[in-house]
Amino acid sequence: MSLGVLVDEKKVSPKRAEGKCVMKTRTTTLALVILTVAVFATLAQADIIQNIIQFDLGSAKGTAANWNEVTTHTVGTKISNAVNSTGGVTTVDFEITDAFTGTTSNPNVNGPYPNSVIQDALYLLSDPYGEVEIHGLNTAAEVTYNVTFYSTTDNSNERIIKWTIGAESVQLASYYNVSTVTIYGVKPDDNGTIVIGAGILTGAVAYWNSMVITELSSLQSDVQFDLGSGKGTVANWNEVSTSTVGAKIMNAVNSTGLDTTLDFEITDAFQGVTMNTVTGGPYPDNIIQDALYHFGGGYGEVEIHGFSTASGMTYNFTFYSTTASTGARIMKWTIGAESVQLDAENGNLSTVTISRVISDENGTIVIGAASLDNTTAYWNSLVVTGPIFRPMGTILIVQ
Repeated sequence: MSLGVLVDEKKVSPKRAEGKCVMKTRTTTLALVILTVAVFATLAQADIIQNIIQFDLGSAKGTAANWNEVTTHTVGTKISNAVNSTGGVTTVDFEITDAFTGTTSNPNVNGPYPNSVIQDALYLLSDPYGEVEIHGLNTAAEVTYNVTFYSTTDNSNERIIKWTIGAESVQLASYYNVSTVTIYGVKPDDNGTIVIGAGILTGAVAYWNSMVITELSSLQSDVQFDLGSGKGTVANWNEVSTSTVGAKIMNAVNSTGLDTTLDFEITDAFQGVTMNTVTGGPYPDNIIQDALYHFGGGYGEVEIHGFSTASGMTYNFTFYSTTASTGARIMKWTIGAESVQLDAENGNLSTVTISRVISDENGTIVIGAASLDNTTAYWNSLVVTGPIFRPMGTILIVQ
């Protein structure tokens, strides 16, 4: 049988302060490239782009193919079932809920999007604030959104617009601007809605030319670690062959053999590695027949880096311990304030799990492992399950 222990979104380091990051912001001066095949790019912690939805704000110049044109500035202006970048219909709706001053045009021709997109805009003048709601977004835990904003004008006076989603804000100076700003890792509310505020930060006028919403979905997968080197390992398991500080596996593979962002590192040494003759456990014999171990009262620690820091991303950690020896052989694992333990004696076949763990602000989870009751304790394997990402550079567009 298997014993599971449910942990309600606890922070993760037994020796560190708590922390979290819900959204990240960055600025880019690169044009947005929209492809419908597998591509290489440096989009942090993304794995699958499910949708790219583009909004052309302002009607003076028309729009380009597969852009959703917002033609007026008043409350109630709405686009229902916006199309994505390949023309597919989505569930996403755009609605102005706090009016802008009007729409306007400019002669700019150098920007990250087609001229018909950059040459018109919503603007704010007499009313310094406007608001947009986006409905119909995916509320699944593994889904996040990047929202990219663009502002440009030929007016040489200082024109700075500020966009806000929740507690996060970005801004742009508009004068012949060719760069964009992005709020990363946005999660919609329980109704699938995000609210975007736009305001004049500096100057008399602010322009909002376009918005691109990118839906990202992480891969739910397992990453399996075989702890101990005496028996070798099997396909798609990551073998930890030594017990010393600094032992590391970079870009651990998942259960289908794909590289991930996870790095495993021993940061507090174990006594050593050992072998046993147990068969018939929950994993292949090569996995269960070797282990890291501690003598009585010993403690070791492992850090796993490369987890998502986005809100709602949680991970399950399943531990296994076994030996052919009799007599108590108890290992205790701790993540944050939560602990589970197993008695390995006489060929234990069960596992224990700490569930719904979230990483710290650096994407790290720390696991402490201690032998109890002055007994020798064993750690044969670890399986991490959750939204585990591919390394930066591999983005699969599945539209």
